[in-house]
Amino acid sequence: MGQTISTNTTFIATDVFDGDAAGPALNITAGTTTILGSTFSNNYNSGTSGGAIYTSASGVFLNIEGATFTANTAGHGGAIKTNGTTTIKSSVFDGNKGTSLGGVFFNGKTLTIDSSTFTNNNSNGSVLFQNGASATTTISNSYFEANTGNTLFNDGNSSSLTVNTSYFTRSTGSCVASSKPTFTLVKGSTFTQNSGTCIYVFSSTAAQMDVQDSTFTKNSNYAVSNIGTATLSNILVTEHSTKTMLSNSSSTALLLVDGSTFSNSNVAFLDNYGTATFTSSTFTGITANPVSMVRSGAYINVIDSQISGNTSSQFGGFIQTAGGTITLQNSTVTNNKATYGGVVYAQQGNAITVKNSLIYGTDNPILEDGGGVLNIDGSTFTANRGTGYGVVFFHKLSSGSVTNTAFYESYGSWGWQQLEMTVGYIKEHYPEIMVIADAKR
Repeated sequence: MGQTISTNTTFIATDVFDGDAAGPALNITAGTTTILGSTFSNNYNSGTSGGAIYTSASGVFLNIEGATFTANTAGHGGAIKTNGTTTIKSSVFDGNKGTSLGGVFFNGKTLTIDSSTFTNNNSNGSVLFQNGASATTTISNSYFEANTGNTLFNDGNSSSLTVNTSYFTRSTGSCVASSKPTFTLVKGSTFTQNSGTCIYVFSSTAAQMDVQDSTFTKNSNYAVSNIGTATLSNILVTEHSTKTMLSNSSSTALLLVDGSTFSNSNVAFLDNYGTATFTSSTFTGITANPVSMVRSGAYINVIDSQISGNTSSQFGGFIQTAGGTITLQNSTVTNNKATYGGVVYAQQGNAITVKNSLIYGTDNPILEDGGGVLNIDGSTFTANRGTGYGVVFFHKLSSGSVTNTAFYESYGSWGWQQLEMTVGYIKEHYPEIMVIADAKR
Protein backbone atom coordinates (compact mmCIF):
# COMPACT_ATOMS: atom_id res chain seq x y z
CA MET A 1 0.00 0.00 0.00
CA GLY A 2 1.31 3.49 -0.84
CA GLN A 3 1.71 6.48 1.45
CA THR A 4 -1.25 8.37 2.89
CA ILE A 5 -0.66 12.14 2.98
CA SER A 6 -2.79 14.33 5.26
CA THR A 7 -0.47 17.33 5.82
CA ASN A 8 1.46 19.77 3.66
CA THR A 9 4.22 17.73 2.00
CA THR A 10 6.92 18.23 -0.65
CA PHE A 11 8.58 15.47 -2.71
CA ILE A 12 11.79 16.26 -4.61
CA ALA A 13 13.65 14.76 -7.57
CA THR A 14 15.27 11.96 -5.57
CA ASP A 15 11.90 10.42 -4.77
CA VAL A 16 10.92 7.41 -6.89
CA PHE A 17 7.64 5.55 -6.55
CA ASP A 18 7.94 2.25 -8.37
CA GLY A 19 5.97 -0.95 -8.53
CA ASP A 20 3.30 -0.42 -5.87
CA ALA A 21 0.67 -3.07 -6.57
CA ALA A 22 -1.73 -2.52 -3.69
CA GLY A 23 -3.21 0.86 -4.54
CA PRO A 24 -2.06 4.36 -5.48
CA ALA A 25 1.52 5.20 -4.54
CA LEU A 26 0.20 8.36 -2.86
CA ASN A 27 -3.23 8.71 -1.29
CA ILE A 28 -3.67 12.41 -0.42
CA THR A 29 -6.57 13.17 1.90
CA ALA A 30 -5.90 16.77 3.00
CA GLY A 31 -3.53 19.71 2.75
CA THR A 32 -1.22 20.81 -0.05
CA THR A 33 1.19 18.36 -1.67
CA THR A 34 4.00 19.51 -3.99
CA ILE A 35 5.90 17.06 -6.20
CA LEU A 36 9.06 18.32 -7.90
CA GLY A 37 10.87 16.13 -10.43
CA SER A 38 9.78 12.78 -8.99
CA THR A 39 9.17 9.57 -10.94
CA PHE A 40 6.11 7.32 -10.70
CA SER A 41 6.36 4.05 -12.61
CA ASN A 42 4.73 0.62 -12.71
CA ASN A 43 2.25 1.38 -9.94
CA TYR A 44 -0.97 -0.63 -10.09
CA ASN A 45 -4.40 -0.24 -8.54
CA SER A 46 -7.09 -2.80 -9.34
CA GLY A 47 -9.69 -0.37 -8.03
CA THR A 48 -10.79 3.05 -9.24
CA SER A 49 -8.69 5.39 -7.10
CA GLY A 50 -5.71 6.16 -9.34
CA GLY A 51 -2.60 4.15 -10.17
CA ALA A 52 0.05 6.59 -8.91
CA ILE A 53 -1.78 9.39 -7.07
CA TYR A 54 -5.24 9.80 -5.60
CA THR A 55 -6.60 13.00 -4.06
CA SER A 56 -9.74 11.94 -2.27
CA ALA A 57 -11.15 15.25 -1.01
CA SER A 58 -12.24 18.43 -2.77
CA GLY A 59 -10.09 20.52 -0.42
CA VAL A 60 -6.81 18.86 -1.45
CA PHE A 61 -4.25 20.89 -3.43
CA LEU A 62 -1.73 18.98 -5.57
CA ASN A 63 1.13 20.71 -7.43
CA ILE A 64 3.35 18.71 -9.79
CA GLU A 65 6.32 20.03 -11.78
CA GLY A 66 8.96 18.21 -13.80
CA ALA A 67 7.65 14.76 -12.85
CA THR A 68 7.50 11.57 -14.92
CA PHE A 69 4.67 9.04 -14.88
CA THR A 70 5.23 5.80 -16.82
CA ALA A 71 3.35 2.49 -17.04
CA ASN A 72 0.95 3.15 -14.16
CA THR A 73 -2.44 1.38 -14.19
CA ALA A 74 -5.82 1.73 -12.48
CA GLY A 75 -9.49 1.29 -13.24
CA HIS A 76 -9.99 5.08 -13.10
CA GLY A 77 -7.01 7.37 -13.62
CA GLY A 78 -4.06 5.21 -14.62
CA ALA A 79 -1.68 7.90 -13.35
CA ILE A 80 -3.83 10.29 -11.29
CA LYS A 81 -7.37 10.50 -10.01
CA THR A 82 -8.19 13.86 -8.46
CA ASN A 83 -11.15 15.29 -6.61
CA GLY A 84 -9.37 18.45 -5.54
CA THR A 85 -7.36 21.18 -7.25
CA THR A 86 -4.40 19.94 -9.28
CA THR A 87 -1.72 21.89 -11.19
CA ILE A 88 0.78 20.10 -13.44
CA LYS A 89 3.70 21.70 -15.30
CA SER A 90 6.52 20.39 -17.51
CA SER A 91 5.76 16.74 -16.80
CA VAL A 92 5.77 13.55 -18.89
CA PHE A 93 3.08 10.86 -19.02
CA ASP A 94 3.94 7.77 -21.06
CA GLY A 95 2.37 4.33 -21.29
CA ASN A 96 -0.18 4.76 -18.50
CA LYS A 97 -3.44 2.83 -18.64
CA GLY A 98 -6.97 3.23 -17.32
CA THR A 99 -8.74 -0.08 -17.69
CA SER A 100 -12.11 1.67 -17.46
CA LEU A 101 -11.79 5.47 -17.59
CA GLY A 102 -8.94 7.94 -17.63
CA GLY A 103 -5.68 6.47 -18.90
CA VAL A 104 -3.78 9.34 -17.27
CA PHE A 105 -6.29 11.48 -15.34
CA PHE A 106 -9.72 11.21 -13.86
CA ASN A 107 -10.68 14.77 -12.93
CA GLY A 108 -13.51 15.57 -10.58
CA LYS A 109 -12.85 19.24 -9.80
CA THR A 110 -10.10 21.59 -11.07
CA LEU A 111 -7.12 20.58 -13.22
CA THR A 112 -4.52 22.84 -14.88
CA ILE A 113 -1.85 21.40 -17.19
CA ASP A 114 0.94 23.36 -18.89
CA SER A 115 3.91 22.39 -21.09
CA SER A 116 3.48 18.64 -20.59
CA THR A 117 3.79 15.59 -22.85
CA PHE A 118 1.40 12.64 -23.18
CA THR A 119 2.45 9.65 -25.29
CA ASN A 120 1.33 6.04 -25.70
CA ASN A 121 -1.30 6.21 -22.97
CA ASN A 122 -4.29 3.90 -23.18
CA SER A 123 -7.84 3.73 -21.91
CA ASN A 124 -11.11 2.07 -22.81
CA GLY A 125 -12.69 5.46 -22.13
CA SER A 126 -10.22 8.32 -22.52
CA VAL A 127 -6.73 9.46 -21.57
CA LEU A 128 -8.13 12.41 -19.62
CA PHE A 129 -11.67 11.85 -18.40
CA GLN A 130 -13.52 14.69 -16.69
CA ASN A 131 -16.95 14.01 -15.23
CA GLY A 132 -17.32 15.99 -12.02
CA ALA A 133 -20.24 18.42 -11.99
CA SER A 134 -18.89 21.91 -12.73
CA ALA A 135 -15.36 20.50 -13.03
CA THR A 136 -12.80 22.60 -14.91
CA THR A 137 -9.75 21.56 -16.92
CA THR A 138 -7.32 23.93 -18.68
CA ILE A 139 -4.53 22.54 -20.88
CA SER A 140 -1.89 24.76 -22.50
CA ASN A 141 1.25 24.26 -24.60
CA SER A 142 1.08 20.49 -24.35
CA TYR A 143 1.83 17.59 -26.72
CA PHE A 144 -0.30 14.48 -27.29
CA GLU A 145 0.95 11.60 -29.47
CA ALA A 146 -0.12 8.00 -30.14
CA ASN A 147 -2.69 7.84 -27.35
CA THR A 148 -5.42 5.17 -27.56
CA GLY A 149 -9.05 5.90 -26.75
CA ASN A 150 -10.39 9.44 -26.58
CA THR A 151 -7.56 11.77 -25.62
CA LEU A 152 -9.58 14.44 -23.79
CA PHE A 153 -13.20 13.78 -22.77
CA ASN A 154 -15.41 16.41 -21.14
CA ASP A 155 -18.39 14.58 -19.61
CA GLY A 156 -19.42 16.37 -16.42
CA ASN A 157 -22.63 18.37 -16.17
CA SER A 158 -21.84 22.10 -16.53
CA SER A 159 -18.12 21.30 -16.73
CA SER A 160 -15.62 23.11 -18.95
CA LEU A 161 -12.52 22.05 -20.87
CA THR A 162 -10.11 24.58 -22.41
CA VAL A 163 -7.24 23.57 -24.70
CA ASN A 164 -4.73 26.25 -25.73
CA THR A 165 -1.83 25.98 -28.18
CA SER A 166 -1.50 22.20 -28.00
CA TYR A 167 -0.55 19.52 -30.54
CA PHE A 168 -2.37 16.24 -31.25
CA THR A 169 -0.99 13.55 -33.55
CA ARG A 170 -1.49 9.83 -34.27
CA SER A 171 -4.48 9.47 -31.93
CA THR A 172 -6.79 6.51 -32.61
CA GLY A 173 -9.76 7.84 -30.65
CA SER A 174 -11.21 11.34 -30.57
CA CYS A 175 -8.64 13.99 -29.70
CA VAL A 176 -11.15 16.26 -27.93
CA ALA A 177 -14.68 15.07 -27.13
CA SER A 178 -17.59 16.53 -25.17
CA SER A 179 -20.95 15.30 -23.95
CA LYS A 180 -23.80 16.35 -21.65
CA PRO A 181 -24.31 20.08 -20.88
CA THR A 182 -20.63 21.05 -21.18
CA PHE A 183 -18.51 23.76 -22.74
CA THR A 184 -15.26 22.99 -24.55
CA LEU A 185 -12.87 25.57 -26.05
CA VAL A 186 -9.98 24.63 -28.34
CA LYS A 187 -7.74 27.51 -29.42
CA GLY A 188 -4.53 27.80 -31.42
CA SER A 189 -4.01 24.04 -31.60
CA THR A 190 -2.79 21.61 -34.28
CA PHE A 191 -4.25 18.23 -35.25
CA THR A 192 -2.28 16.11 -37.71
CA GLN A 193 -2.22 12.48 -38.87
CA ASN A 194 -4.92 11.34 -36.47
CA SER A 195 -7.05 8.30 -37.37
CA GLY A 196 -9.67 9.14 -34.75
CA THR A 197 -12.08 12.08 -34.94
CA CYS A 198 -10.24 15.27 -34.02
CA ILE A 199 -13.17 17.16 -32.42
CA TYR A 200 -16.31 15.25 -31.38
CA VAL A 201 -19.48 16.75 -29.88
CA PHE A 202 -21.74 13.76 -29.34
CA SER A 203 -24.54 15.07 -27.16
CA SER A 204 -27.49 17.16 -28.26
CA THR A 205 -28.24 18.15 -24.66
CA ALA A 206 -26.56 21.56 -24.66
CA ALA A 207 -23.03 20.32 -25.40
CA GLN A 208 -21.13 23.26 -26.93
CA MET A 209 -17.76 23.22 -28.68
CA ASP A 210 -15.82 26.34 -29.73
CA VAL A 211 -12.75 25.85 -31.96
CA GLN A 212 -10.61 28.87 -32.84
CA ASP A 213 -7.41 29.52 -34.81
CA SER A 214 -6.59 25.83 -35.22
CA THR A 215 -5.17 23.67 -38.02
CA PHE A 216 -6.22 20.18 -39.15
CA THR A 217 -3.77 18.51 -41.57
CA LYS A 218 -3.54 15.00 -43.04
CA ASN A 219 -6.17 13.49 -40.74
CA SER A 220 -8.17 10.45 -41.91
CA ASN A 221 -11.25 10.84 -39.73
CA TYR A 222 -13.62 13.77 -39.15
CA ALA A 223 -11.97 17.07 -38.28
CA VAL A 224 -15.22 17.93 -36.45
CA SER A 225 -18.18 15.62 -35.80
CA ASN A 226 -21.11 17.41 -34.19
CA ILE A 227 -24.59 16.57 -32.93
CA GLY A 228 -24.70 19.48 -30.46
CA THR A 229 -23.51 23.03 -31.14
CA ALA A 230 -20.09 23.67 -32.67
CA THR A 231 -18.62 27.07 -33.54
CA LEU A 232 -15.51 27.09 -35.72
CA SER A 233 -13.60 30.28 -36.46
CA ASN A 234 -10.40 30.77 -38.43
CA ILE A 235 -9.63 27.08 -38.83
CA LEU A 236 -7.77 25.38 -41.68
CA VAL A 237 -8.64 21.85 -42.81
CA THR A 238 -6.35 20.54 -45.56
CA GLU A 239 -4.98 17.31 -47.06
CA HIS A 240 -7.84 15.41 -45.43
CA SER A 241 -8.62 11.79 -46.38
CA THR A 242 -11.06 8.89 -45.87
CA LYS A 243 -13.81 10.60 -43.82
CA THR A 244 -15.72 13.83 -44.45
CA MET A 245 -13.99 16.92 -43.03
CA LEU A 246 -17.08 18.03 -41.09
CA SER A 247 -20.07 15.97 -39.95
CA ASN A 248 -23.21 17.69 -38.66
CA SER A 249 -25.04 14.49 -37.91
CA SER A 250 -28.32 15.34 -36.17
CA SER A 251 -31.40 17.26 -37.28
CA THR A 252 -30.93 19.50 -34.22
CA ALA A 253 -27.17 19.96 -34.69
CA LEU A 254 -25.94 23.51 -35.24
CA LEU A 255 -22.62 24.17 -36.99
CA LEU A 256 -21.38 27.76 -37.32
CA VAL A 257 -18.19 28.35 -39.33
CA ASP A 258 -16.49 31.71 -39.91
CA GLY A 259 -13.29 32.80 -41.62
CA SER A 260 -12.15 29.25 -42.30
CA THR A 261 -10.49 27.39 -45.19
CA PHE A 262 -11.15 23.89 -46.53
CA SER A 263 -8.66 22.85 -49.19
CA ASN A 264 -6.71 20.27 -51.18
CA SER A 265 -8.51 17.15 -50.02
CA ASN A 266 -10.09 14.12 -51.68
CA VAL A 267 -13.12 13.90 -49.38
CA ALA A 268 -16.26 16.01 -48.96
CA PHE A 269 -16.02 19.01 -46.66
CA LEU A 270 -19.48 18.42 -45.10
CA ASP A 271 -22.16 15.81 -44.45
CA ASN A 272 -25.06 17.79 -42.99
CA TYR A 273 -28.28 16.62 -41.32
CA GLY A 274 -28.87 19.81 -39.30
CA THR A 275 -28.14 23.49 -39.85
CA ALA A 276 -24.73 24.63 -41.10
CA THR A 277 -23.75 28.25 -41.77
CA PHE A 278 -20.45 29.26 -43.37
CA THR A 279 -19.40 32.93 -43.51
CA SER A 280 -16.26 34.50 -44.99
CA SER A 281 -14.84 31.07 -45.74
CA THR A 282 -12.87 29.51 -48.61
CA PHE A 283 -13.41 26.16 -50.32
CA THR A 284 -10.77 25.21 -52.89
CA GLY A 285 -9.12 22.18 -54.44
CA ILE A 286 -11.57 19.63 -53.02
CA THR A 287 -12.14 16.50 -55.13
CA ALA A 288 -15.04 14.32 -53.99
CA ASN A 289 -18.39 12.91 -55.12
CA PRO A 290 -20.12 15.03 -53.92
CA VAL A 291 -18.03 17.91 -52.55
CA SER A 292 -20.66 18.22 -49.78
CA MET A 293 -23.98 16.57 -48.92
CA VAL A 294 -27.05 18.30 -47.43
CA ARG A 295 -29.61 15.73 -46.27
CA SER A 296 -33.39 15.93 -46.39
CA GLY A 297 -34.72 18.63 -44.08
CA ALA A 298 -31.25 20.08 -43.48
CA TYR A 299 -30.09 23.66 -44.08
CA ILE A 300 -26.85 25.15 -45.39
CA ASN A 301 -26.08 28.86 -45.69
CA VAL A 302 -22.92 30.02 -47.46
CA ILE A 303 -22.35 33.77 -47.14
CA ASP A 304 -19.50 36.09 -48.21
CA SER A 305 -17.42 33.08 -49.25
CA GLN A 306 -15.06 32.00 -52.04
CA ILE A 307 -15.57 28.66 -53.82
CA SER A 308 -13.07 27.66 -56.51
CA GLY A 309 -11.49 24.72 -58.28
CA ASN A 310 -13.55 21.98 -56.67
CA THR A 311 -14.38 18.82 -58.63
CA SER A 312 -16.94 16.04 -58.46
CA SER A 313 -16.84 13.13 -60.90
CA GLN A 314 -20.64 12.99 -60.84
CA PHE A 315 -22.90 15.01 -58.51
CA GLY A 316 -22.46 18.31 -56.73
CA GLY A 317 -19.28 20.26 -57.46
CA PHE A 318 -20.03 22.18 -54.27
CA ILE A 319 -23.32 20.88 -52.81
CA GLN A 320 -25.53 17.86 -53.42
CA THR A 321 -28.90 17.74 -51.69
CA ALA A 322 -32.05 15.67 -51.57
CA GLY A 323 -34.75 17.69 -49.85
CA GLY A 324 -32.51 20.31 -48.25
CA THR A 325 -32.58 24.11 -48.13
CA ILE A 326 -29.61 25.92 -49.65
CA THR A 327 -28.69 29.61 -49.59
CA LEU A 328 -25.69 31.02 -51.47
CA GLN A 329 -25.32 34.74 -50.80
CA ASN A 330 -22.69 37.40 -51.59
CA SER A 331 -20.33 34.66 -52.72
CA THR A 332 -18.15 33.83 -55.72
CA VAL A 333 -17.90 30.44 -57.44
CA THR A 334 -15.16 29.96 -60.05
CA ASN A 335 -14.03 26.96 -62.10
CA ASN A 336 -16.00 24.31 -60.28
CA LYS A 337 -16.49 21.03 -62.16
CA ALA A 338 -19.14 18.31 -61.99
CA THR A 339 -21.07 16.17 -64.45
CA TYR A 340 -24.26 17.18 -62.65
CA GLY A 341 -24.39 20.51 -60.82
CA GLY A 342 -21.04 22.30 -60.64
CA VAL A 343 -22.45 24.44 -57.81
CA VAL A 344 -25.60 22.56 -56.74
CA TYR A 345 -27.15 19.25 -57.71
CA ALA A 346 -30.59 18.95 -56.12
CA GLN A 347 -33.35 16.33 -55.98
CA GLN A 348 -36.64 15.73 -54.18
CA GLY A 349 -38.25 19.02 -53.26
CA ASN A 350 -35.45 21.41 -52.42
CA ALA A 351 -35.38 25.13 -51.78
CA ILE A 352 -32.44 26.89 -53.45
CA THR A 353 -31.64 30.60 -53.17
CA VAL A 354 -28.76 32.31 -54.98
CA LYS A 355 -28.46 35.99 -54.11
CA ASN A 356 -25.91 38.67 -55.07
CA SER A 357 -23.40 36.06 -56.19
CA LEU A 358 -21.06 35.48 -59.13
CA ILE A 359 -20.88 32.10 -60.86
CA TYR A 360 -17.96 31.97 -63.29
CA GLY A 361 -16.37 29.28 -65.49
CA THR A 362 -18.36 26.44 -63.95
CA ASP A 363 -19.88 23.32 -65.55
CA ASN A 364 -23.65 22.86 -65.15
CA PRO A 365 -23.80 25.29 -62.20
CA ILE A 366 -27.32 24.51 -60.93
CA LEU A 367 -29.18 21.31 -61.72
CA GLU A 368 -32.54 20.86 -59.98
CA ASP A 369 -34.34 17.59 -60.71
CA GLY A 370 -37.40 16.46 -58.82
CA GLY A 371 -39.29 19.58 -57.83
CA GLY A 372 -38.79 22.41 -55.39
CA VAL A 373 -38.29 26.16 -55.17
CA LEU A 374 -35.57 28.08 -57.00
CA ASN A 375 -34.93 31.79 -56.46
CA ILE A 376 -32.04 33.66 -58.10
CA ASP A 377 -31.64 37.40 -57.52
CA GLY A 378 -28.99 40.02 -58.17
CA SER A 379 -26.50 37.50 -59.50
CA THR A 380 -24.23 37.10 -62.51
CA PHE A 381 -23.47 33.93 -64.48
CA THR A 382 -20.43 34.36 -66.72
CA ALA A 383 -18.53 31.95 -69.01
CA ASN A 384 -20.33 28.88 -67.68
CA ARG A 385 -21.17 25.71 -69.63
CA GLY A 386 -24.23 23.52 -69.56
CA THR A 387 -22.95 20.21 -70.90
CA GLY A 388 -26.07 18.17 -71.59
CA TYR A 389 -28.21 20.57 -69.53
CA GLY A 390 -28.75 24.29 -69.28
CA VAL A 391 -26.49 26.48 -67.20
CA VAL A 392 -29.44 26.56 -64.80
CA PHE A 393 -31.66 23.51 -65.25
CA PHE A 394 -34.75 22.76 -63.23
CA HIS A 395 -37.42 20.09 -63.62
CA LYS A 396 -40.89 19.92 -62.03
CA LEU A 397 -40.35 23.25 -60.33
CA SER A 398 -43.11 24.22 -57.88
CA SER A 399 -42.29 27.95 -57.77
CA GLY A 400 -39.46 30.41 -58.09
CA SER A 401 -38.05 33.55 -59.68
CA VAL A 402 -34.98 34.74 -61.53
CA THR A 403 -34.67 38.51 -61.08
CA ASN A 404 -32.02 41.16 -61.65
CA THR A 405 -29.74 38.45 -62.95
CA ALA A 406 -27.48 38.42 -66.01
CA PHE A 407 -26.09 35.52 -68.03
CA TYR A 408 -22.98 36.46 -70.04
CA GLU A 409 -20.98 34.26 -72.39
CA SER A 410 -22.58 31.19 -70.91
CA TYR A 411 -23.52 28.24 -73.09
CA GLY A 412 -25.83 25.27 -72.75
CA SER A 413 -25.36 21.91 -74.44
CA TRP A 414 -26.42 23.37 -77.80
CA GLY A 415 -24.90 26.77 -77.21
CA TRP A 416 -28.05 28.57 -76.14
CA GLN A 417 -29.74 26.97 -73.15
CA GLN A 418 -29.10 29.45 -70.35
CA LEU A 419 -32.02 28.16 -68.35
CA GLU A 420 -34.07 25.02 -68.90
CA MET A 421 -34.90 24.99 -72.63
CA THR A 422 -35.05 28.76 -73.31
CA VAL A 423 -36.19 31.88 -71.54
CA GLY A 424 -39.18 31.89 -73.88
CA TYR A 425 -40.03 28.31 -72.94
CA ILE A 426 -39.97 29.18 -69.25
CA LYS A 427 -42.21 32.20 -69.76
CA GLU A 428 -44.68 30.04 -71.67
CA HIS A 429 -44.72 26.99 -69.41
CA TYR A 430 -43.84 28.52 -66.02
CA PRO A 431 -45.66 31.87 -65.93
CA GLU A 432 -45.16 32.12 -62.16
CA ILE A 433 -41.41 32.58 -62.69
CA MET A 434 -40.05 36.02 -63.52
CA VAL A 435 -36.96 35.89 -65.72
CA ILE A 436 -34.51 38.66 -66.54
CA ALA A 437 -31.66 37.22 -68.56
CA ASP A 438 -29.09 38.75 -70.87
CA ALA A 439 -27.89 35.60 -72.55
CA LYS A 440 -25.31 35.33 -75.29
CA ARG A 441 -26.59 32.81 -77.83
